[in-house]
Amino acid sequence: MVRLLVDTGADMEAQDNEGWTALHFATENNHDSTVQLLVNAGADMEAQEMKGWTVLHIAAQSGHDSTVQLFIDTGADMEAQDDEGWMTLHFAAEYNHDSTVRLLVNAGADVEAQDNGGCTALHIAAKNGHDSTVQLLVKTLGVDTEVRDEKGWTALHFAADKGHNTTVQLLVDLGANKEARDKHEHTALQIAAQP
Repeated sequence: MVRLLVDTGADMEAQDNEGWTALHFATENNHDSTVQLLVNAGADMEAQEMKGWTVLHIAAQSGHDSTVQLFIDTGADMEAQDDEGWMTLHFAAEYNHDSTVRLLVNAGADVEAQDNGGCTALHIAAKNGHDSTVQLLVKTLGVDTEVRDEKGWTALHFAADKGHNTTVQLLVDLGANKEARDKHEHTALQIAAQP
């Protein structure tokens, strides 16, 4: 059906009221053959929906590695930012998709890239208690545990704030500074002690 519509000139860039194109929908649903057909027909891989998400953001968020690889191979911008400054790696870390994180980093994604608030993929993984992603980013990929967001928070501050005991322990075991202070001079312990 998609091929028939594309072959008869259907507008591949038509957007719904949230800015989604046919390529966004095919990506979300992990329909690789439809994604490939649309890309080969010239669909815009960089089209952004109303929150600024590209199809590569959606593929990374969903952990669809074959679709992520297809977009990388066809030149999609891994560093494209949504409205909050999130890049593809942020989305993969948010949803604990370690294989997608590894795939993106191997393809050249910047592991230290920060969003509009200064958060890295490590901050996001720690905030969500995704221990395997934290371990992958720090131990395997060498991400610095002391990178700070705009509030001065490290990954340890985020994990402590959300009460992720195993993530806090993991970060400490990986060398995170327990005495690191944010812009208000708060340590992770002080953050954890607040309601």
